Amino acid sequence: MAATPTGNVSVVDVHNTVLASGALDTSGNVVLNWQSNEVGDLVVTVNYSGDTNYNPASSPPIPFTITSVKSNVTVNVSVSPASPQPEGTSIQFMISVVPTP
Repeated sequence: MAATPTGNVSVVDVHNTVLASGALDTSGNVVLNWQSNEVGDLVVTVNYSGDTNYNPASSPPIPFTITSVKSNVTVNVSVSPASPQPEGTSIQFMISVVPTP
């Protein structure tokens, strides 16, 4: 039976910036977390460091898109009294901000 791979893996972007890294557990697995602070397209590769029994290896490029968690809104405004009004008239703005479906 083949030995379980040991060593480290890292998740890197196209600039080879390490986004997450960690050591494999005794089953050859690891769970890594990373939090994006930017919206847009990203391509990452997972690199395995290798060990005394196994050569280093890399995954194929993995593309994905980070989307905004923010939703759009619509701003509704009504003005009273209607325009035009003479100088000195008190104007009231009634405003509602609602989520855009």
